[in-house]
Amino acid sequence: MNENITTKQGLSSGLSSEKARIFLEKYGPNILPKKKSDPWWKKLLKEFSDLMVVILIFASLLSFFLGEKIDGSIILAIVFLNAGIGFFQEWKSEKTLEALQKMVSPEATVIRDGVEQKIEAKNLVPGDLIVIREGDRIPADGKVVEVGDLKVEESALTGEPYPVEKEKDAPVFLGTAVVFGSARVLITETGAKTKFGLIAHLTLNTRSAESPLQKEIADIGIFVGKIAVAIVAVIFLLDYFWKGSKVVESFLFSISVAVAAVPEGLPATITIALALGVQRLAKNKAVVKKLSSVETLGATTVICSDKTGTITRNEMTVREGYFSDGVSASWEGIGWNSIGHITMSGLPKSSHASSLSVVLEIGMHCNEAIISPAGDAGVFSIIGDPTEAAILIAAEKFRNQSPGFPREVAEPTKKYPFDSSRKMMSVLAGNGKDGNVLYSKGAPEMILPNATHFFDGEKEAVMTPEKRAEFLAHVSELSEKALRVLAFAKKNIGGDVPKTPKEAEHSLVFYGLLGMIDPPRAEVPEAVEAAHSAGVRIIIITGDNPKTAEAISREVGIIREDEPRIITGDEMRAMSDGELTMMLYETVNGPKKGAKKYRDILFARSAPEDKMRIVSLLQEKGEIVAVTGDGVNDAPALKKANIGVTMGIAGTEVSKEAASMILLDDSFATIVFAIREGRIIYENLKKFIFFLFSGNMSELMVILAVLCFSIPNPFTAVLILVVNLGTDALPAIALSFEKGEKEIMNIPPRAPDARILNKQFILRIFRTGLLLTASVLAVVLWSLMNSGWSYGEGISEFEYEKLRSLAFATLVLSQLFVAFSVRHFRHSALHGLTDNLFLFFSLGVSLAIVLAVIYIPLLQVVFKTSALTGKEMAMVVYLSSLTLWIEEIRKFLLSRKLMKVETT
Repeated sequence: MNENITTKQGLSSGLSSEKARIFLEKYGPNILPKKKSDPWWKKLLKEFSDLMVVILIFASLLSFFLGEKIDGSIILAIVFLNAGIGFFQEWKSEKTLEALQKMVSPEATVIRDGVEQKIEAKNLVPGDLIVIREGDRIPADGKVVEVGDLKVEESALTGEPYPVEKEKDAPVFLGTAVVFGSARVLITETGAKTKFGLIAHLTLNTRSAESPLQKEIADIGIFVGKIAVAIVAVIFLLDYFWKGSKVVESFLFSISVAVAAVPEGLPATITIALALGVQRLAKNKAVVKKLSSVETLGATTVICSDKTGTITRNEMTVREGYFSDGVSASWEGIGWNSIGHITMSGLPKSSHASSLSVVLEIGMHCNEAIISPAGDAGVFSIIGDPTEAAILIAAEKFRNQSPGFPREVAEPTKKYPFDSSRKMMSVLAGNGKDGNVLYSKGAPEMILPNATHFFDGEKEAVMTPEKRAEFLAHVSELSEKALRVLAFAKKNIGGDVPKTPKEAEHSLVFYGLLGMIDPPRAEVPEAVEAAHSAGVRIIIITGDNPKTAEAISREVGIIREDEPRIITGDEMRAMSDGELTMMLYETVNGPKKGAKKYRDILFARSAPEDKMRIVSLLQEKGEIVAVTGDGVNDAPALKKANIGVTMGIAGTEVSKEAASMILLDDSFATIVFAIREGRIIYENLKKFIFFLFSGNMSELMVILAVLCFSIPNPFTAVLILVVNLGTDALPAIALSFEKGEKEIMNIPPRAPDARILNKQFILRIFRTGLLLTASVLAVVLWSLMNSGWSYGEGISEFEYEKLRSLAFATLVLSQLFVAFSVRHFRHSALHGLTDNLFLFFSLGVSLAIVLAVIYIPLLQVVFKTSALTGKEMAMVVYLSSLTLWIEEIRKFLLSRKLMKVETT
């Protein structure tokens, strides 16, 4: 607390309005620290900072300088289109995020001037006295000064799904939820000084990791820049020294060719591809805040996942029970749903009520939770302690099988509330005249020592040391399964009502045990298996206890070894970074002979700084790390990670602010869908980059060839722009719609330092560019020879027009065949022929542009072309298609080679 503001008057009537005003000026409003948002114009300017975009802007300015206003205008339009798409997508994500931010309570009930009143939570100050009740979210940090059986759910801070009992002088924290009871709380800290605020401050000061795609685009920009400089130098030298042109003419010509050869549509195509991925994710309940983030999950090598609310449902469920008459039971179904069969082994010794039914009856008496039907049949909403609600749901399932089981229980005569020292609660019910019954529920280590008898199915038998040991063994058995175990007992009491729990809770009759757990989400095991198949490592980092975390992780398939490495927060903090890194990368024998894999590892009882440290060490080893979480304690790691994934339903305001992606359905399966989507986007990026660069390379090679060998040049800069922006744009975008290879989730993640423009990829682009160049030069030479051209001579304007038409048509059609071929790098282009109908539409549009440029008279004048005969078009189609058939032969031979490797 900032100063000694706890006064006698403050504890009874709260602060005065004047004192509150002074404190508000001194301490500031009760709001969390938040990174100042950039103004819209600054966000828009950032869209123009990419190197590729800078090159295009420079190219546009040069075009205007050279008098090519049409060229300059087209390039500039592409630049603004790219910036507009990126700006709009991020703006839309921010608006979606604003609608999700609802963590901090907008109002608080405060006592000021002795009067209870509602005020905006942002106006709370240290020293305020507030009233909190069941269902409230606590609006600031404070300490309890008056309490009425208060239970607070603190999983947003601690990761623990169980409500915490709060007694007088116990601390309570901003953003946590009251699940039961009421209290008066003295506010000690507000805003940035709260526990939430300190973590939020840590998050704001954590730098986000640059995405692989951002690095990739930067590399491509550098590559294009180098190519542009090389083009200017080579063409200038050839034109000046070889052809003998003037210096200024040679320089302007080389600049114009370089401008025309830069893939103007690439930035816009990348942006559109990412935007399409964002839309597909949005349809599957994932909001992406930045376009580049959608691809990052595709590169993910490690997922560091929280447990509660991410892997599990955050809904307590009774799983098993063991009862004093020897009957055991298991419950099907999960969460707040009464649909699920109860399977019993062992039968009651008599027709009297079994111990199971009595245990559920005790659980209904010792219960402050409320369940009510919600929507679908069997589905309930709950108010109160999730553990107590789980008992009521278990009773509903039993009632479905035993309709005579009572729905209501008698009103209590007296309650003996739970407290942390007794670890149990009791309720007295009856009419007081004929006697009362005491129903008790609590920790087995407290109930069993107080039980002098047990119900054996027919009568109350004496509890011997041996029998007590037997029941304790069953407690251990249930606990080993990471179940939270409660014991149930009752006894008859005369007409007198015991005043204290000590007077009441002795000589109990034991009836049985119930084991419950926060169950995993139904879709998680399949998602985990898919992640493992994709070579993505999953590491659980949770604030929960080790046994529970291990059991859940084993159930969903994250842990598969008999002896995994389980490290608590205390153990981890005792390790050096080197020791912890060795633990993270410890290997064991894999499923295949001679293969090694990383040991399954789990972190329990972890603090926020522990998760940050783990993420940092993994990133130092070159890993692409995705972090999932929904609490304030997860926010720093979400910001530090390459991509942070938080929950839209259960996520806190701070975690949503820090994350890159928000799951609207809180489903772990959506993360795996995003991984697949990210991989598909990356593969599609490679496809249209290959398509665009191989086409541009062929254009340059043709120009260089005709310059070197003094052949009439068939292209103008404007005609090349028509190819780059007219006929290439739609097919490049259409390749973004490819659904991906079927085996895309059966291969390991690409290496973190892998780049699209690696040596092998560039050589492949060069090889395809040579094939395209050969096709164009072949049709050029064929046309020249047919016209009677002799080497070193010029040609007429009519022959130039025919030459341009043939070269233009061959170049475009060759590239369209490449677009069709590149839709699969490993499979035949005919594979999944109807998967991407937009590609066929785009190829049709591009072909229509070619025919228009060649056959429409007005366009013939603009582009200086002429119509082709049927024989000439047949030659064009034949030469253009050679790239497709050569590529199909290569894929066939490659598949045969791979089949031989697999069979051996």
